[in-house]
Amino acid sequence: MTQSPLFYSAVFALFEDGAWNILLSKRENTWWNDGWYTLPSGHVEWGELPSEAMIREAVEETAVRPTKWEHISTLFRIDTRRTYIDFFYRVSKWGGEIRNLEPEKCSELAWFPRHSLPQNIIPFVREVIERAWEQSYFEETRVEDKKSG
Repeated sequence: MTQSPLFYSAVFALFEDGAWNILLSKRENTWWNDGWYTLPSGHVEWGELPSEAMIREAVEETAVRPTKWEHISTLFRIDTRRTYIDFFYRVSKWGGEIRNLEPEKCSELAWFPRHSLPQNIIPFVREVIERAWEQSYFEETRVEDKKSG
């Protein structure tokens, strides 16, 4: 008998500053990839669309609210403990000033030139960043349960 699949969803925000720089977060004190750079990210919560989760996570981690974004990639990922469907968004405009609101999980928020990323960036994140300016298609929707009225 096989186990039923269980998927988790995560969202990643690729902030770009208009001068080819990308905002990266250095993970610390977590169980996953400590000491490695990634994009501001987090899990999709029950009832959230991926874009809503990306906005919430951006506010929680960076103190800014994305106002202009586009989906750039969806990744099906199996790691050592879980299976994920990841949604990546490129954020080109936001309100507020970027600050590290989770210093207990993030030792650094820093801008890096798009073509000069640090060596210790999570490999699948690096791949998405390198392809972020290619064409992508994605649509999201809510489906209402016809039985509930």
